[in-house]
Amino acid sequence: LVEDNEIIRESMIYFLENIGAIIHCYDSAEEALLALPTKTPSILITDYHLAGKMTGDMLIQKAHHELTSPPDHYILSSAGDTSNEIKALQEKGIKNLAEIHKTGAIDFYTKLLAVLSL
Repeated sequence: LVEDNEIIRESMIYFLENIGAIIHCYDSAEEALLALPTKTPSILITDYHLAGKMTGDMLIQKAHHELTSPPDHYILSSAGDTSNEIKALQEKGIKNLAEIHKTGAIDFYTKLLAVLSL
């Protein structure tokens, strides 16, 4: 789980642990990338906006393409209105959710939906 907002991170940890998940948490994409080679999760859940220089979609792309054993699935989330995030993804050449799938993400959710869909 890569989430820089402590309240959201703690809420997601609580929820995920209650359904039996083993959680490794990171505040930034850079921190997660350092740990991923030794702790490859089956699912990587990351916020779009993170502390540091990398966004969640950048983390997914790096994990998917650069790790010897990348995660099996990815979830990219964002809080509230996702129109700015979707616009930023489009500017990077990702035009729709199908193209996010091509980067390895299984979907793009608002925070509440990301928790409810699990």
